[in-house]
Amino acid sequence: MVWVRTAVGVAVSVVALVLSFRGIDLGVLRDLLPRTHLGLFLLAASLHFVSYFLRGLRWQWMLRPVARLRYGPVLGSLLLGFLGNNIFPARLGEVLRALILGQRTEVSRSAAFSSVLLERFFDGAATVGFAVVALLFVPLPRVLRPLVVVSAVLFFGIFPAYYLLYWRRASLSRLFDALIQRLPQRWQLWLLRIAEGLFGGLRVLRTPRELVGTAGLTLLIWGLEGWSYHAAFWALGVSPPVPVTLLAMVAINLSVMLPSAPGYLGVFEYACIVSLTPFGLSRELALSFALLSHAIRIVVPSVMGTLVLLHWGIRIQTLPLWSKSTQREG
Repeated sequence: MVWVRTAVGVAVSVVALVLSFRGIDLGVLRDLLPRTHLGLFLLAASLHFVSYFLRGLRWQWMLRPVARLRYGPVLGSLLLGFLGNNIFPARLGEVLRALILGQRTEVSRSAAFSSVLLERFFDGAATVGFAVVALLFVPLPRVLRPLVVVSAVLFFGIFPAYYLLYWRRASLSRLFDALIQRLPQRWQLWLLRIAEGLFGGLRVLRTPRELVGTAGLTLLIWGLEGWSYHAAFWALGVSPPVPVTLLAMVAINLSVMLPSAPGYLGVFEYACIVSLTPFGLSRELALSFALLSHAIRIVVPSVMGTLVLLHWGIRIQTLPLWSKSTQREG
């Protein structure tokens, strides 16, 4: 249930916040943050801003085997999803953007959601890849080792499973048809549409061209994100080795997969502290970096998503998460 996940997420965020601020000298923190270089902070925010346009392009590319969609509805749906992650619990923004894209285009909600899940695995695989690159130059902090190992097994192991699911879809479809034969016909049709959409969202795996394009855009997105994080360090007047910045990004990306309060409150900050202090950065500096970087990742997508709401004339109360009448399977 969503409320259970929400309660667990809030509890995790509270614990993470307590751990993040434990032992922090607030006087040092107050001295660090006002000295932030505004121009470099805006550079970090701009790099993150640009990454959303690449994310929209990647999602459009991933959906090309399903339908040739205009860029505007895809980007707008994606931005509303990121806005939703900042204000709704349990990462409901991921569901929200699939529902909105299903409203505004001919793509079914199930196909859109299937592509969102696959997109998350591309992001996870890229994250582990950057961790491997960083480990060529710096050691992995002990606290991160189990998380990175489990993530590597999960994300690199899931692609064979996805391929098996896609290439064996005919056999799976026959099995699925046999399982639903006893259900009422209208339920059968509804479930068949959902299954067809879920398989459709995996069609990006069909050809090397589509797969390479998605992988290339994923690496470009996370390359920009890495430089955005590094620019946040520059804004604070420090310049750690790039591999250290990459490990901080890896820790953040893996931590936000945990249940937490909206906006990944707490887990983001604690991930920065546990990944940076082993390399000699003070807790206050690590927390300052976390607060600046987190602020960028809250404000930028929230402003962009709000502009989409205004442009499309949508109110929060009428979003598909709340209004069943606006939903359709496509």
